[in-house]
Amino acid sequence: MWCLKIDTQLEGAVIGAGATLLAALVGFGAIFMQIGRQARDAIKQNRDNEVIKLKLRIYEQILTICETASNREIAFVGYVRDFISELDIAKMRSDQGLPSSLPNSRVPGLLKVQEASTSAAIEIVTATEQWQIIDPRMEVFRLAIIAASHDIRGAFFTDFFPIAMQTMPIDQPNGGPLPPWTVRLSKSFKMSRRRERV
Repeated sequence: MWCLKIDTQLEGAVIGAGATLLAALVGFGAIFMQIGRQARDAIKQNRDNEVIKLKLRIYEQILTICETASNREIAFVGYVRDFISELDIAKMRSDQGLPSSLPNSRVPGLLKVQEASTSAAIEIVTATEQWQIIDPRMEVFRLAIIAASHDIRGAFFTDFFPIAMQTMPIDQPNGGPLPPWTVRLSKSFKMSRRRERV
């Protein structure tokens, strides 16, 4: 009887201890799962934060490159327009029997602004290639810049540059006086200017 009483007490103690242990294990498991979930959430949040930081860095880099490219393109187009305006003025003066005013534009200056514009476009293409893995939509911009650069380069070297070579004054290497300059417009340039005005 005494043995049975001890066994029952022992059984109760074991059951009580087992229940406590089980409750502790369940509680520990729940806490562990919560910590694991929080850790995964924190990792995901950190990853998301890093992605946002990276995209912001890419945006700032490309914005700077685009601003530079825009300024260089404006300088290039401005140089071409200034030269055409100088030719128009010189032609008007020549038609009125007045001496032609000497253009400020020169071939080396023209090539310098053209090359700067091309280099800036290449920088945009390089940046979009570099970061395309982050945002595949950049492929559209890369292809657009390549196509536009190709068209501009073709029009410049095929249509405009030969006329500029014939028409722009040439500075003397030793800084001596410029040779006489007169408006020499080729027929193709006159035709293209007429179309531009229409």
